[in-house]
Amino acid sequence: MNNNRNLVGLGIMAVAAVAVAAGSQPLYNAIQESRLKSAAGGEEIRTLTGQAEGYGGPISVTVTAAGDRIIDLEITGSDETPDIGGTAISSLRTAIVENQGLDGVDAVSGATMSLNDSHGNILGAILKAYDNRRPVEAEKISKIGLGITNTGRLGPGSDDQDVGVYSFNTQASGVCYDGDGRIAAVYTDVMEVATPNYDGESMPGLTGFPGQSYNADEDHDAVVDTVLEQTEDSFLAQIDSWQTKRERGSSYKLNSGTWTDEMNIFENFFIGMTTEEVGQWFADYCSDVNGRPLFGASENEEDITKYEAFTDEEKSSLDAISGATMSLRDAHGDILGSIEKAWTNAKDTNITVGQ
Repeated sequence: MNNNRNLVGLGIMAVAAVAVAAGSQPLYNAIQESRLKSAAGGEEIRTLTGQAEGYGGPISVTVTAAGDRIIDLEITGSDETPDIGGTAISSLRTAIVENQGLDGVDAVSGATMSLNDSHGNILGAILKAYDNRRPVEAEKISKIGLGITNTGRLGPGSDDQDVGVYSFNTQASGVCYDGDGRIAAVYTDVMEVATPNYDGESMPGLTGFPGQSYNADEDHDAVVDTVLEQTEDSFLAQIDSWQTKRERGSSYKLNSGTWTDEMNIFENFFIGMTTEEVGQWFADYCSDVNGRPLFGASENEEDITKYEAFTDEEKSSLDAISGATMSLRDAHGDILGSIEKAWTNAKDTNITVGQ
């Protein structure tokens, strides 16, 4: 994570370079290409993208990277006008160079752009862009696998007219393995779909098949507003509108951040483990009641007993995932199962990383 923050810091320093594009476009493009080649130092140049929600709509960030370094950054957002110029960006740039990262940058005199305000969404977009790189540390990838699991959920409960609320989750994990069968990279996403009387905002819904109907809570206030009648057109449109938990972005918040934020923490933590070790870690350090990592905050007696049996070293080791509070195996889905299935389905390959 510190490495990511350092790269983000380097990316911020490139913001000012975007503004000079007002001149001759062909000349600018030629200068820009030459500058990037020089900055890359012979390393392969790649572009990465990320997006976050700002006050005026989505902020898109395109990061140009060479190796583990960000060498250029472009921010777009038609309705977003962050004040990132003048004293603020100058102070931030100086601070980031001195710190080689973002730690302590907020305290810099004259740095009026707080990393915790609306402009922090720009930083979030940069982080997502870098995260999309999915770095692979192993020199050789000997296997790749895809695991998909499906789980249904009865509830939670029913709506105010006593009609049941139901949902299902489809979990998919793509995993790369090194020659020792250890995870070199993992990427997981989940599609969760509920009946339209579920009161959660941004939740993908399914009224039923054409000819069926179901209660609907259209303003997510736990009160049924109407009964939806499914037609062939609405059926196709409804499915077309579904978004995965990653795609739901900032609208899907959990205890310590978004679903994506928490899933990324788990993914990075599992790098270097075998699938068996991931399963053993889950059994050893997560709740037997709800599958969530144990940080000593649970009031459940079983969780308290299990946590108190940890050594001080084991408790400290959990700090690495302190920002991940969700379960990898519960009524909301079997994420761990999809990772395990990826190993079962893994196929031999011969990929050399870095060439």
